[in-house]
Amino acid sequence: MALNSDFKVKDSLYVGNSACFVTCTDTPRILSAGTDLWDIFLQEDEISNSCTLSNGDGVATLSYDGQADVTISLDSAVVDGIAEGSAQGQVAVTNIGNTTTQVDVNGLQTGDSPTFGGLALNGALTTTSTVDGVDIATRDAQLAVLQGLSAGNVTGASSPSQGTVRITDQGGNNTDVDTGLQTGDSPSFAGVTADNIQIGVTGANEIDTSSGNLTIDSAGGTTIIDDNTTLCGAVTLGTGTVAGTSNTVLVSDGGQVKTDVIDSRVWGTTLVDGSGTANTITMWSDADTVTNSIITQNSGGTAVNIAGGLTVTDNLSVMGTFTCLDTSVSTTSALSVINTGTGPALYAEQTGASQPIAKFVDTEGGQTVIGDTGNVGIGGSTDNPTEKLEVTGNIAVTGTVDGLDLQVRDDALSVLQGLSAGNISSVSSPSQGTVRTTNAIGDTDIDTGLQTGDSPTFVAASFTGLPASTDNTVVIMDGNTVSTDEIDAKVWGTALVDGEGTQNKVPKYTNGTGTIGDSAITDTGSLVTIDSDTKIDANHALQVFATGGARYSEDKTFTATVGTTATTVTTFDKTNLKSIEYAVTLVKGVNVTAFKIVAVYNGTDACGTTYAIVDAQAASQLADVEISVGSSTIDLEITAASATTVAVIHGTAQY
Repeated sequence: MALNSDFKVKDSLYVGNSACFVTCTDTPRILSAGTDLWDIFLQEDEISNSCTLSNGDGVATLSYDGQADVTISLDSAVVDGIAEGSAQGQVAVTNIGNTTTQVDVNGLQTGDSPTFGGLALNGALTTTSTVDGVDIATRDAQLAVLQGLSAGNVTGASSPSQGTVRITDQGGNNTDVDTGLQTGDSPSFAGVTADNIQIGVTGANEIDTSSGNLTIDSAGGTTIIDDNTTLCGAVTLGTGTVAGTSNTVLVSDGGQVKTDVIDSRVWGTTLVDGSGTANTITMWSDADTVTNSIITQNSGGTAVNIAGGLTVTDNLSVMGTFTCLDTSVSTTSALSVINTGTGPALYAEQTGASQPIAKFVDTEGGQTVIGDTGNVGIGGSTDNPTEKLEVTGNIAVTGTVDGLDLQVRDDALSVLQGLSAGNISSVSSPSQGTVRTTNAIGDTDIDTGLQTGDSPTFVAASFTGLPASTDNTVVIMDGNTVSTDEIDAKVWGTALVDGEGTQNKVPKYTNGTGTIGDSAITDTGSLVTIDSDTKIDANHALQVFATGGARYSEDKTFTATVGTTATTVTTFDKTNLKSIEYAVTLVKGVNVTAFKIVAVYNGTDACGTTYAIVDAQAASQLADVEISVGSSTIDLEITAASATTVAVIHGTAQY
């Protein structure tokens, strides 16, 4: 029968163009010559009757009625994978439920002693114990010694040389074993005893005798040391003295002369001395002395304070917040004050207690101070003179000095009187190093430089019974010779600076007793880093110079009280000024208004713009602000909404 199209017999047979599908139910059936059509389509060995399904290994549940889809459930213990275990002697087994179990392999875990019929190793065999009681090394020479030796084939043993044991086998073959005691070896023993001499027996690093004295014989003579041997007084070291290091000196330790090693720098002149205050950065006061600088660091190392100005000749990087709270006035050239009014040209008022009214300092040396009470000091170092006028140095007067009682000491004037052989009646020495000349006036004492405490220099000198001294000469071992050498005089004082630090770190005093350590400042030679908060003290500015040194920016903070009419606030010097950026805050009680100003200056006129006005309240504190040009400065004319409003102005000027 040719099938050119699909046809279907209900509940029995469906035949299509490309396949046929047979379903068999109880009724109806299709018979062919008395045979069920279902049986005709059975495959070879296929059972036509109904079958019984049962669970096999690993199958948890299985049932099938031939009419619906069925899912077969496998037992959760069915293994899904096997891998290397988490420890020696274990295998990791994972089931279909994704649960991993570590299965121990019997006899192969850490601590087990497995037995094998044979063992082939591709790598090295390492043991922390011995093999059959023998410690086997890996070197061929040592293994060769162990080969073929046993109690049965060794016929004799001898020692042909110091530290060597020779074993002879039955074949007459000799095997030499190095015991580590040959000539040139350096064996170690807990202690050695030879006759009555013991080394390291009584104690570590000790040589003693069990009885009798210790006698040392040498080609040059014999030295006997007994229990009563004491070295005191003058000690002479001959040419046979053991050479020491160049930094070894003799010291007195509880009445005994001993040696000690000192820092090799004491022989030179590079030691540094000085004193200072804890947490103060050091500075050189001369070539080899350190003292306090104007830079301090708090004990926590989180802040650096500069009690003076700061000039930056290269880039300045501020990693934290920059805050300037003090009013400062700075000029890059001469400061000129010209008064066209009737009042004083310069008015300075000091409200701080015990602080000078004014101080004028020349960088080459010298100062003039008007003290807290109005006293004037010229040439001195104090900031508060005790007299109306204190002059340190000479006074040249072309006129007269009225009302001044000049007093001089009689004994000082007598020294100035002329001395000659004609008016000297006698010469004596009242004390060591002093020559006394007597004339009609009286006695004159002359210091010859040989007084007690002086350090005279001689071409050669021989001394006996030397007393204690503070001279800079110490006794040293120079090869086999005891000689003297000069050390830095600072070692005798209490101003030596000690401590240690990190390369490129600027040191500071860590206490008040001369110890220095790292500060928060690092100087690599091309970059200075301050790793802490930094404060620039009052009346100083921060200047950052561009390459070449002609262009720079300057940061300052100004403050003033402004009112409801325009108040002039003097700001930056206008010489060479190009532009300014201001950040202004007006404060009146709880009312705060902040704004910014950008201004430019062409050498004649100044103009600017105000922007970013922010008010903390409904009504602004700013009524008006203008830029003006003063005689030497660029100024702000600020009008506030309320009287006695505080204006805080931080500006950055470009020059």
